[in-house]
Amino acid sequence: MTAAFELKPTAFGASFTPAEVANMRRYVHLSERVRRCRYFTEEERSMHVEMEAGVTTKCAQKLPDAGATRDMLGLLRQLFGDKERASFSSVVGILRLHADPASSDGEELLTTLASFENLKERVLGGWDLQIGTSDNEKPPPLGVFLDWLYGEFLHSDADKGARIERLDGPFRFYEWQFHWVAERLASVFTRFETVVGAVMAICPPQSEPSR
Repeated sequence: MTAAFELKPTAFGASFTPAEVANMRRYVHLSERVRRCRYFTEEERSMHVEMEAGVTTKCAQKLPDAGATRDMLGLLRQLFGDKERASFSSVVGILRLHADPASSDGEELLTTLASFENLKERVLGGWDLQIGTSDNEKPPPLGVFLDWLYGEFLHSDADKGARIERLDGPFRFYEWQFHWVAERLASVFTRFETVVGAVMAICPPQSEPSR
């Protein structure tokens, strides 16, 4: 569990609108559902690789069930999509709009927002663990995530599906990379819930958002 994030009303220069509070409440709701979903509470991801002369000869791995993955992605996509009303990007934008840079508390909040945005960019921008899928084609984490999100689990885009088939190979390394990205994205988004929750604690009560 991530440590609580402390926030004071002096961090903000203006009050939030009812719609903004509803979107932040929705973010907290979605984050909690992601954390509790079967993908993270019951499924596992593991791999054992055997190599000879730098070439993989055997690979035994266990990946999360497709149904559990699809259920998780239905929630994660709402936090991931920039145009979703309660996405990570949308909520960061709300908080940045209201943060008061003239106060030390507001400045600290802006620094925290930038840190979380940087975490997201680091997850999607490059690999700290690279499992080769092709000598000539190594999509970045964002490309891998979008291929599986829209080419396999939530949609069936033909071009993305063809790339999955071409790159996954007999050892399913491309799918492994997808789960690597999905888990780290979820970690960033659910950790950010502590910041949003701290804001909600100092906002006036609002009605629950529609599910």
